[in-house]
Amino acid sequence: MDKTIKIGSVVVCLIIYIVVCGLLPVIINKAILDNFKGKVSAFLDLVISIILNILYIRYLVTRYNIGLNLFSNITVKNFLSQLLVLYFSLFFLISF
Repeated sequence: MDKTIKIGSVVVCLIIYIVVCGLLPVIINKAILDNFKGKVSAFLDLVISIILNILYIRYLVTRYNIGLNLFSNITVKNFLSQLLVLYFSLFFLISF
């Protein structure tokens, strides 16, 4: 099985990346997130950028049948436990 990708496919993937992970967050930020105040808008912008990048990576993995398992070990339980550790760490640092 030949595992090569043509230059045309790379150019198409690059254009899709620029649109999905470059222009779409800017459009969402200008259309929706400008209504929110300061830090909330920045946090939501970060979350949206992370989600769009994850979706793009998933698209590449399924499109080109890449054996990439980036998010296979992430569970809700692990995520919540790490969030709890982060919360208490920040609380501990702020309290001093």
